[in-house]
Amino acid sequence: MQWYTHRCVHTPAPSKVQGAAPSDIEGSLSSKSAHLLILLAFTALFTWLFARFFLGPLYLAESDLYENGLPIFLSPIWKWSSFEFSGLPVLADPANFNFYLPNVVFGELLRSWTAVVMSGPLLAAGLTYAYVFTVTRSKMAAMFSGLAYGLSEEMLERLRHINHVHVIAWLPLIVLSLDRLRVSGHPWRWVAIGAFAVGNCILAGHPQPALYVMYCTGVYAVVGIVTGSGIRDPGSGIRDAGSGIRDPRRIRNPRTLHLIATTTVMFALGIVMSAVKALPLIEARTMVVRSAGLTFERFVGPSLTAPQAFSFVFPTVLHGPTTELPTYVGIATLLLALIGVSRLRTDWRIAFWLSMALVGIGMALGTSTPLVDLAYYVPLYSWFRNLARHMFLFAFGASVLAGFGLAGLQRSEVSPRALRVTLVVVAIAMVSGALVIRGFPTAFPLEGPHGEPGPGVLSLLTVGVWIQFAVLTAAAAVLVWMMRRPSPMSFVALVVVLVVDLLNALPYDIKPDGIEYFALTAEQTQPSVHAQAIGRDLEPTHARALAIGGTHVDDVVPATFARAWRIPIAGGYGAMLIDRLSRLATMGTNGEVRPAVLANEDQTLDLLAVKYVIVNAPQLADQERRHWLYGSDRWREAAHFRTSRQTDRGMDEDVAGETDVTVFENRRALPRAWIVETVTPMAEAEAIRTVKESRLPDGTSFDAHHAALVDSALVPPTLTFSPGASAVSVGRIGDGDIELRVTSQGGGFLVLSENAYPGWRARIDGSEAPIYRADVTLQGVVVPAGTHRVDFTMESRMLRWGLIVSALSAIICAALFLASQIRPRSTIPEQQVERHERSV
Repeated sequence: MQWYTHRCVHTPAPSKVQGAAPSDIEGSLSSKSAHLLILLAFTALFTWLFARFFLGPLYLAESDLYENGLPIFLSPIWKWSSFEFSGLPVLADPANFNFYLPNVVFGELLRSWTAVVMSGPLLAAGLTYAYVFTVTRSKMAAMFSGLAYGLSEEMLERLRHINHVHVIAWLPLIVLSLDRLRVSGHPWRWVAIGAFAVGNCILAGHPQPALYVMYCTGVYAVVGIVTGSGIRDPGSGIRDAGSGIRDPRRIRNPRTLHLIATTTVMFALGIVMSAVKALPLIEARTMVVRSAGLTFERFVGPSLTAPQAFSFVFPTVLHGPTTELPTYVGIATLLLALIGVSRLRTDWRIAFWLSMALVGIGMALGTSTPLVDLAYYVPLYSWFRNLARHMFLFAFGASVLAGFGLAGLQRSEVSPRALRVTLVVVAIAMVSGALVIRGFPTAFPLEGPHGEPGPGVLSLLTVGVWIQFAVLTAAAAVLVWMMRRPSPMSFVALVVVLVVDLLNALPYDIKPDGIEYFALTAEQTQPSVHAQAIGRDLEPTHARALAIGGTHVDDVVPATFARAWRIPIAGGYGAMLIDRLSRLATMGTNGEVRPAVLANEDQTLDLLAVKYVIVNAPQLADQERRHWLYGSDRWREAAHFRTSRQTDRGMDEDVAGETDVTVFENRRALPRAWIVETVTPMAEAEAIRTVKESRLPDGTSFDAHHAALVDSALVPPTLTFSPGASAVSVGRIGDGDIELRVTSQGGGFLVLSENAYPGWRARIDGSEAPIYRADVTLQGVVVPAGTHRVDFTMESRMLRWGLIVSALSAIICAALFLASQIRPRSTIPEQQVERHERSV
C-alpha cells in the first residue's frame, strides 16, 4: 500500500487555502467500525434498488438475463445438457458459473436470483471502497469512488450481462492485493486474498473481460514493482517511488525478487483455482464455433461515433448498444477525476489509471485509433468480439481518479485555481456539446423515458440536455463549498448529487421500491400450455423441436429455457454450439438455420431427431421456407396459435401483442436412438455433403434410417449387420446420463442422436464399449444380438482434473491465509505502525 503525504508539489501554502484535515471532516468515521457502517450503507442502497424483486418475489429477466442467466439459474444441470444444440457441454460453458462463490452462496444455498444479480454491483462498490481507502486513507474519497463505480452505466445499465459485471467487480480487490503485497508484513495473506479474487474473477463466467482484467492487473503489478524497486538497506528505510515518502513499514517488505515470486504465485494460484472451468473450456476451444476465429469487423464490434462521444456528459444521447458502450460515470466523478489528474506527480497510480481509462475509451472508438489494430495481435485477444468491452477500464479508472481528487480536496492539497480550471474545462465541453446538439438535432437522437429512441433534440431545453447543466451546477457548488468550508454536510451533498445523477441517467424508472428492470413472476418462468403440449408430444421418442428463426425470437421454448423446462430442442443460445453441428445444420449460435435445411434431400433435421419446427409469422415471408414447408409431403402443419413469452401460463389466453406461431411436423424425423444395418467410413466434409444431398460419393442413395457414416479415423470392426426386428427405447435422459434399452435379433450399429464430445463413455450391460462418431456429429456403438441396457455417461477427465486442481488451490490459499494469521511476520511494533497511520 502507498501512503499519502501532506506535502505536494502543487499544494498551496496553508495560509492561502482554508481547509480541514481528514479527521476533522470525517469526524466519527475514524474507527474501524466505520468501514462496516459504510459497507452496510452500500448494502442498504443496493437492497433498496432491488427491493421490488426481493419483495415480489420477481425474477430479473432483462435481455440476456432472460435468454441465458435466469434459465441457467433455474436448471440443476451442470455437466451436459441434452436439451439444447443436440447436446451442449455445460461443463465448459463459462456462463454456467456453478463454482463462482456469490452464486454458491446466494444461488445454491439461498436460492435468490435477485441476490445473485445484485451482488455484482454491490461487490464492485465495496471492493472499490477498500482499494481507494488504502491508497488515499480517506473514507470519504473511498465511499465516493465505490458509489461511482457501483452505480455507473457499466454496472447497472449493463447488468443484463451478469457475467461481465461479476468479472469486473473483482478488479479492485486484485489491485488492492498487489499493493498490499509490496508493503504488508503478511505477504502470504495477500497472496491468498489476491488468488481468491483472481479465481473468482475467472469463475464469474465471462472469459473476455477476465482476460482484460488479467492484462490490466498484470501491468499494474509490473509498474508497482518497478516504481517501488529502489530497495535500500533494510536498516535505512525504503522510499516508495510512487509517493515520494519514506515508509518505515517498507523495512519488512520482501526484496524485489521475493516480490516478483509472491506476485507470480498469487496469479498462478488464482488461475489454477479456476481450473474447474478453465480446463474444460480449453478443451472445448477447438470444437465450438468460435474456434474458427472472427472477422476483423466482429473483433472490433460496435464503436463510439463522434456524436455518441457526447454521451460521457449527456447520457441520454443514444450510444447503443449501451450494453456494449457504457460511458456515463457522473458529472461529479468527471470533475473530481480531472482534479485527481492534476495531482499526477503525487502517486504513480494516478498516471496508471489515467492510462487505463484512455485505453478503454480508445478501444471503444474502434478503428478511429490505432489501438484496435495493435490489439488484434495481442495474445488471446482475437478470440473475442467487441473491443468496446474495455470500457470498464474507463469506469473504474475515472472512479479511482475521482477518489484521488476528493482526497486532495479533503487535505487542502488542491488549489482554487485547479478547481476553477476543471470547472471551466467541463463547462466549455458541455456548452459546446449542447450547441452542436442544437445545430444538428437529427444526429443526436435521445433516449426516451424508458430507454427507447426519442424524436431527436429540438432545443437546448430538451430534458436530456438541460438537466445535465443542473447537475453540473450542483456538483460545482458542492465542490466549491468543500474547498471553502469543508464539513460532513458538504460531503453528504456531494454523494446525493452523484447518486441522483447516476440513477437519473439510467433508462429505467426509479420508484419508491427501487429500479424498474424487466422482471417475471414465478408463474411466467414456467412453460406455457403450448410448450407443455410440444413437450408431451416429444416425450415418447424424446425427439426434438427447433425454432428455425432462432431461439432469441422464439416465444414457445426461448433460448436456454429448454434446459430448465427439459424440453429437447436442436437449437439453443450461446457460443458453445459444436462446430460440426453448426456446419452440418448451417446453424448460428442463436439456433437459426438456413432455409435450405428444410429441403427434401437434406436429412440433417432427421438425424437431429427434429420432429417439430416452430415458425413465427414473419419467418414465413421467406419464399424458400414457404416452398418447402407448404410444398412438400415431408412437412405437415401440426398446430397454429398465438402466444408470447409471458402469456398462456396455465391456460390459452387471447392477449394483445402475442405472436402468430405455426408448428410443422417433420414426418421423416428419426427417434432419439435407432439401429442401422450398414456403416460407411467417410471424411467429415464428404459426410456433410452426403447428409445434405442424400447421396453417397459414388452416386448411390443414402438413407439415414438404415445406414450411418462414421469418421474414417476410427472405424468399427464390422461394417455390415443383420439386426432383423429391432427396437430402441429411451429410459432416462439426465445431466450427462442417457439410458437406452436396445433389442435386436442379430445385433447392429446403434446411433444416438447426441453430439459426440470428449468424455462420453458407453457401457453395454455394464461393460465398456467404444464410441464412434457417426453422421458427422452424433454417437454410435456396436450392440450384440438380444436385449441390452446401454448407458451413455459424461465422465470428462478435464472436469475431474479441474475439480481436483481447483480444490487443491483453494486449500493452499486457505492454508496460506490461516498461517499468516497465526504466525505474523511483522518486525515493526504495531504501535509504531498505528502512530504512522495517525500521522498520515
